[in-house]
Amino acid sequence: MPRFSGIVCTLVGLACAAEHRPTAPPAAGGSNAYPVRYQQQLLDVLEAHGMATMAAAVISRGRVTWSGQVGGRLEGVPATPETLFNVASITKTVTAELVVRLVNAGEISLDDSMAAHWVDPDLVNDPRHRALTPRLVLSHRTGLPNWRYQDPENKLRFIANPGEGYGYSGEGMDYVARFLEAKTGKGFEQMVREHVLRPFGIDDMHVAPSTSVLARLTAPVDAAGKRHRPLCNGPSSTYCAELGEWSAADEMATTVTAYARFMLAVMAGEGLNNELKRERFEVLTSTGDDPILKCPFRDRSRCPVKQGYGLGWQVFEFRGQRLVSHGGSDWSEQAMAYFDPDSRDGVVLFINGPPEANAEALIAGLRVLDEDSPMAALYQGWLDAYRQQKDSDT
Repeated sequence: MPRFSGIVCTLVGLACAAEHRPTAPPAAGGSNAYPVRYQQQLLDVLEAHGMATMAAAVISRGRVTWSGQVGGRLEGVPATPETLFNVASITKTVTAELVVRLVNAGEISLDDSMAAHWVDPDLVNDPRHRALTPRLVLSHRTGLPNWRYQDPENKLRFIANPGEGYGYSGEGMDYVARFLEAKTGKGFEQMVREHVLRPFGIDDMHVAPSTSVLARLTAPVDAAGKRHRPLCNGPSSTYCAELGEWSAADEMATTVTAYARFMLAVMAGEGLNNELKRERFEVLTSTGDDPILKCPFRDRSRCPVKQGYGLGWQVFEFRGQRLVSHGGSDWSEQAMAYFDPDSRDGVVLFINGPPEANAEALIAGLRVLDEDSPMAALYQGWLDAYRQQKDSDT
C-alpha cells in the first residue's frame, strides 16, 4: 500500500541555538499586535511562495496563545478554524502516544516481542521478526524500510537487523498498530479514541478518512494552482486512501488547534509513570551520524550535543536545552510541530501548497511565528546541504 514520503519529511528537526525560546505573544488582555502580525505575515508567506493554505498555533508557558489560518481550503472557500489538514508523518506521534498509554496501563510492554500476537505475512519465514518490539518501532530501530512499496516486489523485508541502528520506518508504525489490534481485539482507530483523544478532550483529529473528514480537508494543489483529490500521492497517482482506511504513520487529518491541544497533553504527561516520562523525550536512537540528518554547520558549537529519537519523537539536546519535534511531508502537505518540554513553549505549523516550494514556505512561516527559530535555521541548513548534494550528483 504505497504512501508518498518526500525527502523533506526526513529533513525535519530542530536547530542549533542554546537557551532559545519561541517568541511568545503578550499575555491575555495585552496588545493584540502579535495576532495581527502573525495573520498578515503568514498571508505574505503564503502569497510569496504560492501556497494554498496555512494554519498555525503558538504555545507559550503551556497554553495556546495564538492560532489562526490563511488561504483557502478549496479555491474560493476560505480556510476556517475547522479546516482539516493532512499532517502526514506527524500521525506517528499519536500512534506513539497510544503505545505509551497502553504501556503505562500495563496492557503491553515496550520490550516484549510482538511475534506472539502479530507477524506480517511477508516476514513469517525470517526469524528476525521475533526481535521486533514496540520500543524498537517507536525509536526507529526495527530494520524495516520506510515503505514496502519501495521494494521491487512490493514485499516487506528487513534491510538491517532489528536493534542495530537508526532506520526511519512508516512500516514499523503500522506493524505496531497491527500488533495492538491483534493483542487487544480492538481496532486501531477505536484505541486511539479511547486512550488518547477522549482522555485529552480532543474531538477533531482523525486517523482514518471519512466523508465528513473529506468535506473539511484541504485539497492538494500543484504549481499551476490546480486542486486535486485529497489523500492521494500526487495528481497522477494510482493510490488514494480509501474511506475508513487508517494508517498509524501517515495521513491523519486534524485542525491546528486540535493538534496544539494534543501537544500540550503530551508535554504534561499527566498520569504517566516517571520512567515513561523520562524515556519518551530521551535520545534512544542516535541520528547524529545519519548522512541526511547530521548537523550541517561547520561551526560545531551550533550543533546538538545529542540528537535522535525517543519514544516516537525526535529529540535534540543542546547545551542547557532540549527540544522535541516531529514533522511530516506528503505530496502537497508540509507540517511541523516542536516544543521545549521544560519551558512548555512551542509552535505548530501546517501548510498545503505546491511541493516545489512548500519547504521554503515552512521555513519562512516558522520565522514569522518564532523570530529566531533554531528549527528554521537547521532546516535551512539541511535543505541547502541536500540541494548541494543533488547538484553535485547531476
